[in-house]
Amino acid sequence: PLLGAVAFAGIVVLAALAWFTEWRLRNVVASAESAQAVASHQVMELTSFAEVFQAHGQFGQAEQSLLAIKNSASQQRLAAEQPGHNLKSIGKLLRQVLQIIMLAAGAWLVIQNQATAGVMIAGSILLGKALSPLEVLIGSWKYLLETRKAFGRLQHVLQAQARSQAAMPNTTLPRPTGALQAKQLMVRASGSDATILQSLDFSLPAGAMLTVLGPSGSGKST
Repeated sequence: PLLGAVAFAGIVVLAALAWFTEWRLRNVVASAESAQAVASHQVMELTSFAEVFQAHGQFGQAEQSLLAIKNSASQQRLAAEQPGHNLKSIGKLLRQVLQIIMLAAGAWLVIQNQATAGVMIAGSILLGKALSPLEVLIGSWKYLLETRKAFGRLQHVLQAQARSQAAMPNTTLPRPTGALQAKQLMVRASGSDATILQSLDFSLPAGAMLTVLGPSGSGKST
């Protein structure tokens, strides 16, 4: 009974440490994930205009902005990972302490002629086997939190898509023929009165191919 009580107390202590780890890292991990998502979005926006920055001589400023965004996200990620590593180390220390307590309890039982040396060793081995899964759980708690957050975000996106699809009216489209026709097509850049394309007419039957040729800056990409 004494060895069982020591093992149960060790399990309770490590379970409490796992709960404290979850409570301690919940908001920190959420903030780090949010900062990482914002940083990724900003990096994609900046890199999509790399040629524009190069043409305007602002490539160095854009590079500094990218480094600042990356450093900010890295600092928050480090702030989220550091407590997890510390708590994992505390969990290993507690496991070693419980191992010593188990050996001490077994040695006391041997001295009192209530157990044999084999029981003392076996109890220590069984305690280590019982506490090992909890130690692994504490070490991987951060990844469990990230998985739960990602699952919540995925559910939110799927629910938003379902609501948007339910709100959209059902329109019966005609059977596609594969032909494409443009009449008086005009494209104008945002914030400018100059037209990039003007009075563009073309017709493409199904299976046809259109080649766009012209000098640089004539609007081929548009």
